[in-house]
Amino acid sequence: MVIYAYMQRYPIIALVGPSGGGKTSLLLEILKRFPDFCAPIKSKVTRPRRDEQDGLFYDFLTDGEFDQLDAQGRLFQQVRFGGYRYGCDRAQTDAVVSQKMGLIVLVQKSVLDYQAAGYKLYVINIDPKGHQPRHEMQRLRDDEERNKIAINYDLTIVNSFEPGGFERAVNMLATVINRLAL
Repeated sequence: MVIYAYMQRYPIIALVGPSGGGKTSLLLEILKRFPDFCAPIKSKVTRPRRDEQDGLFYDFLTDGEFDQLDAQGRLFQQVRFGGYRYGCDRAQTDAVVSQKMGLIVLVQKSVLDYQAAGYKLYVINIDPKGHQPRHEMQRLRDDEERNKIAINYDLTIVNSFEPGGFERAVNMLATVINRLAL
């Protein structure tokens, strides 16, 4: 497959961090601030929908539908996390990045897959100070495993769960987006 890098106007903002660390909340805030400039890149997932906002970031598939996309060669990236499958569709990703700055939450392996597929990423480590990890054992084990994969971060943003911490993290992320838009 050939990636036409000239179609990507801006780097994709990729947030990486532990489960329950506020990555999705940060992206939702950024989408409110930059609705005409930023857009989420959806992942294909086999997990159930958790809430209404999930539809912004995920397309929900059965295992059979996921297998079919994979057999068609449409998924350039795939991971298992929390017992479910996640993947990204090349055409869907290209449609976003040719028009807007794409936003996505990724695990370490997925960062490497995006880069291998030719996408420009701006990778941000979300460090959730005061974070209480979710008590889902499979997710905790998966978090430990994915942290063993070394990737390079462009920036670390502390998403403190103390008063004002989230707002500081959002403002820092907004500053990055403004800078990259130039």
